[in-house]
Amino acid sequence: MLITLQFTNRGTPATGLVPSISAWDLSNESLQFNGTMAETPGGIYIYDFSGYDHNVDYSFLVDGGDGLDEADRWQWGGNDLAQVTSELEIIAGLVQRNQRITDCTYGSNGELLSATLTIYPSAVNAEAQSDAITSFGLTATYDGNGNMTDYLVKEL
Repeated sequence: MLITLQFTNRGTPATGLVPSISAWDLSNESLQFNGTMAETPGGIYIYDFSGYDHNVDYSFLVDGGDGLDEADRWQWGGNDLAQVTSELEIIAGLVQRNQRITDCTYGSNGELLSATLTIYPSAVNAEAQSDAITSFGLTATYDGNGNMTDYLVKEL
């Protein structure tokens, strides 16, 4: 994984720096590495985090050096794995992966009026209906000819 950032000094791209970078594994607060970032054009700096594990939440701290104003010297960030993973799992569920539709109600002509759509992290969880990621309520309305006129899906 490439860690990329830009340093500025009072709003102007800062070149010629040798930023130091440190990363911690947030699950056990262990230091993963200390390193130096390489400069690319325009005051952009990169670090190739070759030991990156996509299953780990990291926090990064980068020091641009004492040649920068204090307000511009420090950069920080992380990969925010939990949020990204959750959003990707929801997207995967909405494209018909590991989901169940339950609690269906039907109108007199057999048309679906409402249901619950639940997204699970795996097929095993979907089969067992365990450890749901999230659920959505589905509702539909129809005109006098039995044609759907409105379909609403909202997170419960």
